[in-house]
Amino acid sequence: VLVSQYMIKKGMATAVPTTPDLRYKTHLANVEGDLDKKKLGVWGNCEQLPKDFVATEDAQPDDLDCVIKGNISTIGAGRLYFLENCPSYSQIRIDLKRGERYFCTEQEAVDAGFVKSPSCENVF
Repeated sequence: VLVSQYMIKKGMATAVPTTPDLRYKTHLANVEGDLDKKKLGVWGNCEQLPKDFVATEDAQPDDLDCVIKGNISTIGAGRLYFLENCPSYSQIRIDLKRGERYFCTEQEAVDAGFVKSPSCENVF
């Protein structure tokens, strides 16, 4: 039994890939996405959010070839960009209101003042 999958299917956990354990990252994210759509488990009780809840924007790229994420850290790490093969790529949300955006090339990101996230060097 894959305990992570069992917990996600029962709505008791979310899929959070953590290096170096990324083997089932895509599989578990798909299981979680299915449950979210069906509003099962923890997702079934989220219809009424607290009135002070502020959703984070999660913009999608205008051009499907431009998928480098330019993120501005909320914890002081600066302006970082993430490639698709970076371990935390799927967790990065792009909020256009904060000045975050997608880039087509690494050079474009650098020219805009972003630096490659150190976490991208931890690809397993």
